[in-house]
Amino acid sequence: MPIDYGQCVVGIGEERVRVHLFVATLGYSRRSFVMAFLHERRSSWLTGIEGSFRYFGGVPQEILFDNARALVERHDPLTREVLFNERFHAFCRSWGVTPKACAPYRARTKGKGENKDHRRLHMGMSLAKFPFVRTLDGCDFTAQPTVDAKQIRELATGRWIAHGDALLLLGPPGVGKTHLAVALGREAIARGFSVLCTSAAALMTALQPCDQHRRRQLSAT
Repeated sequence: MPIDYGQCVVGIGEERVRVHLFVATLGYSRRSFVMAFLHERRSSWLTGIEGSFRYFGGVPQEILFDNARALVERHDPLTREVLFNERFHAFCRSWGVTPKACAPYRARTKGKGENKDHRRLHMGMSLAKFPFVRTLDGCDFTAQPTVDAKQIRELATGRWIAHGDALLLLGPPGVGKTHLAVALGREAIARGFSVLCTSAAALMTALQPCDQHRRRQLSAT
């Protein structure tokens, strides 16, 4: 997730004030989070980053930024070795996110990273064979009060997949189970997991040759 600052001058009463705008943008959906500050000190960076996590309802794998002096102590342009500010590094560890500074004098690497993520997501979506495209942003949790939006945001992090857990969505027809499953599948792809959308009947048919082969092996022994 790229993060950066912009500036603008606004009128507060009769006074003109320069405002520093922290901006975080999700790589694929292009959803943005903006928070205004009066400076770009380290405390503002950390407050803005934390605010974006809470706003988006999750934590990205990486945050990508230029070599802000408030966050980076040293970045060697030859070895690409980065020494992050100790407080900032501890902040990232506590949230489980990896900081990544652009190569010095090459801020456009942020765009390259976004394009790479976009291609990976596009390919993963094609291989998943979803019947349609849905996102969590399109889920109306108010229409289904029994669905815990906070729990869904937690599932979107993919931690349950990494732990080898299973997820079963139960409910009568027409309540949005497939919509939610596709949206969670998309989030899983965005986090590097492989996804295949199929029916239970198709899955059993695909597994039949494997079962027959196993039965032959057992009978041979």
